[in-house]
Amino acid sequence: MTDSPLPPRASRYIVEHHDATPDELLRETGLPESRRDQVEHLCAVSRYAYFGDREENDDEGLQFNDVEWNDVADWNVSSEE
Repeated sequence: MTDSPLPPRASRYIVEHHDATPDELLRETGLPESRRDQVEHLCAVSRYAYFGDREENDDEGLQFNDVEWNDVADWNVSSEE
């Protein structure tokens, strides 16, 4: 993982697309695969923040500061509740 922060376009994209996957964010923002760890973290905290309160999404034991993509990848993020 690189130490430099993600460019602003990554944050803008996730704000507009809370349900984005790492593959989608990498593709749509043109970020290289070498940034995948950071992109996965950004997508994970976004899903946790936006969809963690849904009953069907198991957030037990997860904390915002250490949630990982694998913890939330299969969560329900549909716009229909």
